[in-house]
Amino acid sequence: MFRLLSNITTLQDQAHMGRIDAAIEDMNSLISVSDITTNLSLLSWEVMANLLLISTILLFFYALTCSATVYTVGDNSGWDISTDLDSWSRGKTFSVGDTLLFQYSQYHSVSELTKENYKGCNMTNALQSSSNGNTSFALSSPGDRYFACGNRLHCLGGMKLHVNVVGNAVASPIGAPQAQPGGFNLPPGSSRTNNPSSSSVLNRIRVDSLVMAFFGVLVILFGVI
Repeated sequence: MFRLLSNITTLQDQAHMGRIDAAIEDMNSLISVSDITTNLSLLSWEVMANLLLISTILLFFYALTCSATVYTVGDNSGWDISTDLDSWSRGKTFSVGDTLLFQYSQYHSVSELTKENYKGCNMTNALQSSSNGNTSFALSSPGDRYFACGNRLHCLGGMKLHVNVVGNAVASPIGAPQAQPGGFNLPPGSSRTNNPSSSSVLNRIRVDSLVMAFFGVLVILFGVI
């Protein structure tokens, strides 16, 4: 009888120890799951931070390339001897990254000149010239730029433009219009305006929309987390 009771006590002790071991194993499992969850959470935040940094950098560079203004010289009147170019340029701020777009008829051309040649309408040794009717010049560096019609009589008649470019030197903006062949016929009876071209307005709209979308994504991401 004594031996039987001893065996029962031993079995009870073993069962008790088994429960303790099982409890320890369960606790270790919970700790492991907690560690995994913590690590996944930290990894998620790290990935989110990296994505946020990359998005910010991309947004910054996209804004730099798209916020530039495309100025159509003379607006609706175009690059013409009848256009009051001094009035057109007055009040405008030309910044690095902007583009001047010259649209003109077959009777005109456009040349970029030095300051000295600009003053005397001297067309020899022009820095660059074009007569295709649709010519663009990227304002990629700060400083003064001088343009005139290749016909010296037209230049003497006032068909010349001086702009001062402000800002720091950058590469030409992506998507800046390039010179295209073919003449440009001015619309009859068109009036002068001092507003920037529609391209510049669309550029600003695209940038504003992108910024709003970016902050919307931030709100969604941090709202979910």
